[in-house]
Amino acid sequence: MLNKLRKINDLLINKYRTEENFKKLSIQLNIKKLLTQNDCFFKMSIEQAFTVLRELDIKKENFENIYLELTKPKN
Repeated sequence: MLNKLRKINDLLINKYRTEENFKKLSIQLNIKKLLTQNDCFFKMSIEQAFTVLRELDIKKENFENIYLELTKPKN
């Protein structure tokens, strides 16, 4: 799932760079820094995680399931 979010982030970076939407581009570049860490969702609050998902244009009804998948313990 994290790799899917990274791909979405890369697509949005390219989109906002092309559109010269520097505010949105800046947000996506900051998210890219966060997503470089495999445990990034363990280090943030649920509110912060939902904000990241919202900025990645994830549908709100999917936030909880995606968050739970990203934060489930690895065996």
